[in-house]
Amino acid sequence: MNKFHKHVVCISCVALYFAVCALNRVAAADRFDGLWLSDGYGYFLEARGPKITVSEVTSLSCIDSFVLTW
Repeated sequence: MNKFHKHVVCISCVALYFAVCALNRVAAADRFDGLWLSDGYGYFLEARGPKITVSEVTSLSCIDSFVLTW
């Protein structure tokens, strides 16, 4: 899988995250914060409040890729 497809999968996961939050209409105190590790794609997501940090994980490193805020 090339880098473009990995980004598409990651962005799809983030879109799913926003959809779940919107459908559940969670209160500010009950946010969907947490740590996520994709299975097989090498992505690590950290959701904290209005910010999601996406990192690329390899056997040697974990490098921040991009940050999403709303």
